[in-house]
Amino acid sequence: MAPFALLTLWKCKWKEGDFAEFRGHLKLTRLVIRQTSLTREEFDVISNLGQLRMISLADIQCSEEISCTFDKFDSLQWLRLEGSLFADKQAMAFLKNTSLKVVKLPRTSITDLTLSACATLSRMKELDLSDTAINGSGFADWKNEKSPILEHLEMRNTNLDSAGLMSLAVTVSVEWLDISHTKVTDAALQKCPQIKSLEILSLRGLTLSAAVKKHLQDRYYYVSP
Repeated sequence: MAPFALLTLWKCKWKEGDFAEFRGHLKLTRLVIRQTSLTREEFDVISNLGQLRMISLADIQCSEEISCTFDKFDSLQWLRLEGSLFADKQAMAFLKNTSLKVVKLPRTSITDLTLSACATLSRMKELDLSDTAINGSGFADWKNEKSPILEHLEMRNTNLDSAGLMSLAVTVSVEWLDISHTKVTDAALQKCPQIKSLEILSLRGLTLSAAVKKHLQDRYYYVSP
């Protein structure tokens, strides 16, 4: 099989041993798999593709527990895990790669344990936690000097509450924050300290008073409806 840099697999059905052929493709740097069933052995093949710089796994099915580690990627920069298969254990196995710059975990089964683990990713610039059960308590672990300085933080449709917002505000530096359709209240936004470096704040789906909207518009460059 000829060498290639990008492999995209969608709704694939494998014969035994097919996936293992990719193990030796040293030029493969980007892997995208969607709506496909993988075995534990096939996940093990992925974990040994240490040259990968981008991994996107969405709506994957696996009837076995994923027990392999994913900390052998020397230059992994872009990670997207999507779907209920991925919980804290699986996500945190990938987050041991400190070279990560973009982490997207929408619609996964993660909790604030994974959010806490993200505090060690000092190179990370973008984090997407949308449509998860995260409430923001994990931001308490973002206090150390190695915590990332973010360009974009996506918290849309999460369980982010007023306490989580307060924790975020005192620990996180971010330029663009989306907290649309969360549990954050009008009163919490009024009391919340100014978020470091924040320019764009998205608040769709939140019920806000005119006074709070004016308060936020005075603080930040752009505040969405």
